[in-house]
Amino acid sequence: MSTIQLNIFLICNRLRYDVVHKFGGCMNIRNKIYISVGLVLPVTLIYYLTYVSVDKLFSKWCKTNYCFEFPPYTDTLAIYVAVVGLYFVVHSLDAWKHQDKYQTAKINLVKLHEISSILLTFKNKLSDFDKVYVKYYLNSTSDNEITQTNSFKKYEEIKSILKIEDKIEECDLDINTKSINLFQSDFESCISLAKKYIHEIDKEVINLNNEKRVRINNRITKKEDDKKAKEEKVKNMSEGTFKMLAMASLRAERISSSEDTTFFSDLIKLDINTEDFNKILEAKNNEFIKFIDTLENIQDKINDHLS
Repeated sequence: MSTIQLNIFLICNRLRYDVVHKFGGCMNIRNKIYISVGLVLPVTLIYYLTYVSVDKLFSKWCKTNYCFEFPPYTDTLAIYVAVVGLYFVVHSLDAWKHQDKYQTAKINLVKLHEISSILLTFKNKLSDFDKVYVKYYLNSTSDNEITQTNSFKKYEEIKSILKIEDKIEECDLDINTKSINLFQSDFESCISLAKKYIHEIDKEVINLNNEKRVRINNRITKKEDDKKAKEEKVKNMSEGTFKMLAMASLRAERISSSEDTTFFSDLIKLDINTEDFNKILEAKNNEFIKFIDTLENIQDKINDHLS
């Protein structure tokens, strides 16, 4: 979902909320006020019926015994008004709290949609990894102690450009520590699935990097050993024309770039490639689908809450 689509979504939801909650909510409170005022008449009637009944039944008995004074009508009415007022205060506080949770849920829902868009971009870049261009520092072909392959560096740079881990951590912090949403458990589950998806892919790519770098380091070491063996062989040759020709050949090899190009091509074949990433994405696709389904479920619940 693009930023424009997200803004449209927020505006639409805001309008729906205004119509349903502001107008509908006002009508609901107004009806309760009418009911509260309307109840004054039956409460008054019940009061006087009770007053007459008590006076008729206990007036003689109370002449010779201690009795509580029957509360006057004004006191009874004041108690009724106080109870009704307290109800509306509690109801307003509860409605405000509910509204705050709803607004928080809308904000965090937008952030989850943004993460969904980033995850989809990330997934598409990995599925077409060999054609994706990003800047990163290539390893030297003379270094036989490589810790990160070129493809792994490229993978890390893709994540860095998308800021995927920062976005997920920020959203996780907002959902789990800063605020409480409507459907809180659904939000927690959704962001956990996003974190798990990235974590699982990361783990697989790191394992691949460790496997591939050993092969690449072995290939570089073999090249250096072959080079030293050639130099040692030439060094041990008898002085003469053949040794001079062999030394000239070695110098030509150092100057020529064709051998390095072939060697570099061999290293690329040993590195992580698009096929490797597609296998990882296919294996972890269920996690991505669960995240999308959970996000859609939250969206449906919030839409239902509006209506």
